[in-house]
Amino acid sequence: KLFLQCTAAVRAVLVAAALGLGLDGAEAGFFVDRLQEWDMTLMRLIHYPAVAPGEAGSSDGQDASAPVRCGAHTDFGACTLLFTEGGDSGLQYRGAGGEWRDVHARPGNVLINTGDMLSVWTNGRWKPSPHRVVVPRGAQGRERFSIAFFCQPDSGVRMRPLQRLLSERSPAKWPSFSCGEYLSWRANNIDVEEREDTSLHEGRLGRQAEPSAA
Repeated sequence: KLFLQCTAAVRAVLVAAALGLGLDGAEAGFFVDRLQEWDMTLMRLIHYPAVAPGEAGSSDGQDASAPVRCGAHTDFGACTLLFTEGGDSGLQYRGAGGEWRDVHARPGNVLINTGDMLSVWTNGRWKPSPHRVVVPRGAQGRERFSIAFFCQPDSGVRMRPLQRLLSERSPAKWPSFSCGEYLSWRANNIDVEEREDTSLHEGRLGRQAEPSAA
């Protein structure tokens, strides 16, 4: 039931995203139309066990060399719905200046992350949200629970920037590739700090850059 409710929610989010980009009429369904089979979309129930001070993963993120509960990354798909505990859960996002900022969730709120594929569609106009999970200070003895709904286009969908967002000054930054190809590539290139996007941008993944019709 929750999975079906999430599919309805992300449909509304993606239609709003299309309208925000100036797509209207039949074009307002551009993103949603890429979700017919839902074969790449998944829901994860996530449990972070309690950790003792000094134990691996117990870092509050202040020491860059210390491992955290979940390292910095961006989500692979179009967007993510995140259900998390209220208060300071340890979730952080990286601001435009490179600083890490705490996400203070309110009870009953659903957090939305933009993902890599929304960035591809918008030719980089909308950036994916780098985020990580640390242990809040004084909370080493507390476990953490969350539910993540990763909305990802169908495996066979060809990913490419939207035509209307391209120009001579802003050519397509990504080649044409299938969602399945990209997810396989990203599974081996998770760390946002170490990942090299050159194989994607230089066209070694997929075919030469070509825009979507919309």
